[in-house]
Amino acid sequence: MGFGDWFEIKILGEGGHASSPQKANTPIQPAAEIISAINFLTDMSHKPWPIKVATVTMVQSGNSRDIIPSFAKVTSTIRTKNLTDLYFIKNQIIKIVYKVGKKSQTNILLNIIKGCPAVINDEAATKIALSKILKIIPSVKLNKWLKLSWSSKIFRTLQIDSQDL
Repeated sequence: MGFGDWFEIKILGEGGHASSPQKANTPIQPAAEIISAINFLTDMSHKPWPIKVATVTMVQSGNSRDIIPSFAKVTSTIRTKNLTDLYFIKNQIIKIVYKVGKKSQTNILLNIIKGCPAVINDEAATKIALSKILKIIPSVKLNKWLKLSWSSKIFRTLQIDSQDL
């Protein structure tokens, strides 16, 4: 797919004890509605691949079986073959979030982030890979050659200084 963005949706409800659900405003039901509606946006009628894709890739909420959580977070990617479809999917997601938020009386925060990062580096895996490279090519000065840095609060990138190659 030529164009892609990703987004996070945070549903803010009101937590409580599962024995008294009437005193809480669960974010779980609105999250489920949003996920279902987003999955419906993917056009599977085009074979062999869809021309526009919205894929929910992560859902986070709660950490106890008897507590209604106060928030839920849904993360997703959008991929399309052209900008028109990308804008269409984004507008549909905005409409979905607005409709579900109004219906559920929860606050929903939508953050659409331009561009899709290809890889999120794992620090432990990076250290293992670098140690293997040193065993194969011991003369490489990796401390100077490779620099780990934060490109944002979320994504870590591996930067290679071309002058050191």
